[in-house]
Amino acid sequence: MEKHFDWKITSKFGFEVITLSGKITKDARDPLQTCREEVLSSRSKTFILFFNDVPSIDQTVFRDLTILQQEIRKKRVELYLVGLGNELRQQLIAKGIVRVGELRRSLEEVVQKSRTPAA
Repeated sequence: MEKHFDWKITSKFGFEVITLSGKITKDARDPLQTCREEVLSSRSKTFILFFNDVPSIDQTVFRDLTILQQEIRKKRVELYLVGLGNELRQQLIAKGIVRVGELRRSLEEVVQKSRTPAA
């Protein structure tokens, strides 16, 4: 049985981690809107969209995910996306839903790179 969509925002390592979990279908549109409103009120400088155990994303919510990312980028902050499975990642890249430069393999990778001084 597939898990229904859920989300939460937590502060970890000085970042706002937006954890999305479960199958993301058209029923996730209202919860994603609520998530977006909460993100807009945050003053964090780094956001991580963590796709935790997300087996699929229905095309009906591609626009909602794009708007969420755009709203974060408008804040002039860093945005990273982690936890996407290979097939889903390739699908979202092909559709222009995510930016390759914002993709990371894991939360640990984001934390490590942010703590490494620039050369």
